[in-house]
Amino acid sequence: MRRRYSGGITHERVRPVSLAEMQAGGHRILTKYFDSMGEFLSECESKGVPSNRFGKAYNGGHWHGAYSYAEGARIIRKGIPKFRDEINSLVDKVSVSLPSEQDMWVADVAGCAPIVPAAIAGLPDNMLRLEKQETSDTPLRVYVSTVYSGGCSTDMIERRGVAILALLESLAAKRPVELLLFAELDDGDALGFNSPIVRVDSMPLDQTTLTAALVSPVVSRMMFMGWCEQNAGFAGTWAWGGMPPNSAPAQALTREALGARDEDLVIFAAYLEESDLILRDPLAWVKEQIALTESKFNGEG
Repeated sequence: MRRRYSGGITHERVRPVSLAEMQAGGHRILTKYFDSMGEFLSECESKGVPSNRFGKAYNGGHWHGAYSYAEGARIIRKGIPKFRDEINSLVDKVSVSLPSEQDMWVADVAGCAPIVPAAIAGLPDNMLRLEKQETSDTPLRVYVSTVYSGGCSTDMIERRGVAILALLESLAAKRPVELLLFAELDDGDALGFNSPIVRVDSMPLDQTTLTAALVSPVVSRMMFMGWCEQNAGFAGTWAWGGMPPNSAPAQALTREALGARDEDLVIFAAYLEESDLILRDPLAWVKEQIALTESKFNGEG
């Protein structure tokens, strides 16, 4: 059975299209890594984002909170402390249990599976075996989308952001967290993937940047969309030909484009559905994500 999405790309429901196939079809995968939000803002300014349509309080001023680019940049640098009590309330209601050791495949002279290239090269450590290794200092890598459907209200954005921040704080209390922000936006032709990937300090968590990025529309709807428009053009839709970001094919492609590993946690864009658990019951969503992370570290996910 096949399903056609907007943008004219057809995907098999039973087998998500691969990134290689997408690239072979001429669809651009455009990403750029930034080591900090400050580095990202500097490029936004150099690319002219403050003067394009995303840097202005246009369309009645409601799209990104009625802020100008300068006001948006100020919010990013100052944060939004008023959500502190809501975040703490969620954190107090959950617990995280992550093992201090994990089964890891290591090369050795004996094991249950061969390392063919090593064996061909005549290296003595040409077998793989499982070994318990300390993982308490191994960071959890978490990718968080900053993007929302056009119809998402400020209240919906705030609820989602508070839940994600509570999750990050809960995880960071048990294990270092490596945090990267991204956006599932189109490449100007409405076919590919166009996104900055912005690292946020997370040891400890940079609460100032994160509250601005996750509980306010200013980062998503001004900075990220503005950067994408200046980078390659932005047709105003989701990546991968407008596929809904909560669909399995879109999520598989996005993980591949980001270079996310199987053990990495990826929090995708907020699609316009009030029934989404993160909006309907933020505490249940945080517990679900913690359970998913624990299962991955226990080799179950």
